[in-house]
Amino acid sequence: IKCFIDNYGLFSDYHYPVLHYREVFLMIEQTNFIQVLSQKNPIKKLKNNKRHYQTIKGKTIQLVLFFHFYYHKYIQTFNADKFPKDYSEKFEALKAYFESYNLNYYYEKIQSKKMNVVDVFELIQIFQNHYSNKEQFIFIDHFSEFEAFISIAKQTVLSGFQFPEIGENRLVLEEFYHPKVKNPILNSFSNLNGVLLLTGANMAGKSTFLKVLGICIYLAHIGLPIPAKNAKIPFYDEIFIFINNNDDLNNGYSQFMQEVLNLKEVILKCNDKLNCFVL
Repeated sequence: IKCFIDNYGLFSDYHYPVLHYREVFLMIEQTNFIQVLSQKNPIKKLKNNKRHYQTIKGKTIQLVLFFHFYYHKYIQTFNADKFPKDYSEKFEALKAYFESYNLNYYYEKIQSKKMNVVDVFELIQIFQNHYSNKEQFIFIDHFSEFEAFISIAKQTVLSGFQFPEIGENRLVLEEFYHPKVKNPILNSFSNLNGVLLLTGANMAGKSTFLKVLGICIYLAHIGLPIPAKNAKIPFYDEIFIFINNNDDLNNGYSQFMQEVLNLKEVILKCNDKLNCFVL
């Protein structure tokens, strides 16, 4: 995510033709050209069947145009030096899939209106090779993950979220706030002894305070930035959120009994010497 944030300039106006995206990915998921490629003299037969040829040509042109746009705008210039090894391999696989289509060559053919049946045949050969090896599904996964990280990075920059420090035994949050509240109150919080009893008048914001505290802890533990200026958060083995509990009619538990069972679960985990966060 930090690497995507460093490349934020590429994605500040992130966009592409949605219609092209839908058509191209529908083609990637569902189209199989094996019947065309397995025929005798496939180029000649494809050329003779003008209606079928124009349909396939249209699909390949759309693929080349979308891939060329996306690759040159977002992939080729992306600085991936800071990626961890596991994601670096995914990014390189994503990049290689785009590059396998020889995009510049076919893009120039399209722009000069010189794309012919041989070019179309070569493109569907490349496509079918990926399809036969089931590489299209890997590409879709990598592309979707790439877009997800773009979305997280953009929201991080636009909202001013920060990455917390993980590992200290104390919990410290500076100027944290609920991201869904307009003009939120900024709160700071520090807890050293492990227990906090929060009191206050009705409508004072206690529930919102607890909820955003839980949001910060959860987001930090899945490696995401949090809505705070600075934060130091311990690593918790277990996270429990018990807010607005109801009674359990199916099991015959009252609201009080449900609270007792929740407390029992936490105590048992703590007795196992696990570091627990509980709201």
